[in-house]
Amino acid sequence: MSLIYLACPYTHDSEPVREARVAVATAYAASMFPIAVYSPITNGKALESEMGLRSHEEWMAFCLPFVEASTSVTVLCLPEWEESKGVQRELHWAEALKIPVRHVHLDHDINGTDHVREAYRNLLRVHQGEE
Repeated sequence: MSLIYLACPYTHDSEPVREARVAVATAYAASMFPIAVYSPITNGKALESEMGLRSHEEWMAFCLPFVEASTSVTVLCLPEWEESKGVQRELHWAEALKIPVRHVHLDHDINGTDHVREAYRNLLRVHQGEE
């Protein structure tokens, strides 16, 4: 069985940007169905609402075993993905384990549905409004 780990940035000072990032990741993961995709920010957002905020290190300790269990990693190259400590750590872990990594640039590699495209356009609008 194959499992894709979906990496993308989450942390941001702006709640609307964080919410828009969750929406893009969730729409993209849903567009991949029936392929097994683990989206840590989709799952993490639901867990966070139950557990409260956790530190970056706690989230990494939770997420990295999913990277290890994956057969590949897909990076959603959303704004600021290269500066994301979490994404960079996930990438280094995948590379250390020789797990294939694929980068998806939604501005020209749109996959799936209109829902993914609309979520991405909304993220860009929200992100530009925050700068």
